[in-house]
Amino acid sequence: MRYARDALEHMAKRGIPAVPKNFAVWYGYAAGQNPDLTRTINVLVQSGKPFTDASNDELFEQFIGFGTQNEAMAKANESLEHLVGQVADILGNAGADVSRYGSYLQGVSGQIDPAAGAAGLKILVQELLAETKKVEQQNARLSQQLDKSSSEVKTLTDSLEKAKRDAMTDGLTGINNRKHFDLSLRDLCAQSMESGLPLCLLMVDIDHFKKFNDTFGHQMGDQVLKLVARTMSDVIRPGDMAARYGGEEFSVIMPNALIDDAEQIGNAIREAVASKKITKRSTGEVLGTITLSVGIGLYAPGEPLGKLVQRADAALYTAKRGGRNRVVSELQIDPAELAQQGLAKAS
Repeated sequence: MRYARDALEHMAKRGIPAVPKNFAVWYGYAAGQNPDLTRTINVLVQSGKPFTDASNDELFEQFIGFGTQNEAMAKANESLEHLVGQVADILGNAGADVSRYGSYLQGVSGQIDPAAGAAGLKILVQELLAETKKVEQQNARLSQQLDKSSSEVKTLTDSLEKAKRDAMTDGLTGINNRKHFDLSLRDLCAQSMESGLPLCLLMVDIDHFKKFNDTFGHQMGDQVLKLVARTMSDVIRPGDMAARYGGEEFSVIMPNALIDDAEQIGNAIREAVASKKITKRSTGEVLGTITLSVGIGLYAPGEPLGKLVQRADAALYTAKRGGRNRVVSELQIDPAELAQQGLAKAS
């Protein structure tokens, strides 16, 4: 709740419209959970430049980016606009009540007449107590209304967080999706450059997946994809990031890992998947086993991220060409072949 309140205060201070896209950005800033977002906003604040619609949209796309057409976003937009209107009405009514009470007190002050005696003063005191009681009741209602609005902000915040998680998750396998992979690769490679620690990328592909799909159907194919995703998640180290890259291809980002470390994890994934029998649940029929091919690339600090992905893909292609069901690193690719593809590292 504190983060939601801080986010709204930051936005109000800078004249930023209170719409869900902006709220998601500033909630992330207030929570301090994304160092890159925090650094970027701090730089913008220090520069003194205004937060325009364009800059607000850019912050959202760069650091939140779960799509303006997302149904959850549309609902959140409607909820937040309604909530902001509610709070504005509550505060407006409170201001009017205080103003009326102030006017009443001024009127009472003008009515105080020493010559009226005790009876006259008693009447004024009774009226004053009645008006004060009325204001107390109004303030109690205001407090209840603001508590309700606070609860709605919490609900909205939770819905935004869920929408963000859903947008970063592959709907079939439940692991990270391609968008999350792209964002994580950028962030983790930046951290690798800053720390000087190595980073490896594994590209993982299911061997003969199209043939399996054509033979046993897409539903069984989906079960295989889920199996691979689940196995990868079980095998990788804490801090590694597994994602479905697309189709039957997966990826693993391994911070603080050299090629030997990546080969060990790649083989552990490959062996774990190969050890599992694929069974048709409805009949119990055993359909066989599946194998994986894995390619590994080692990040060269400062290189375009696309080159790292292409190098890991080239290693994956070498594994396929070499007979599948194996792990190949970029070190096992002919340097001349890498140079021909423009993937050789700068010496």
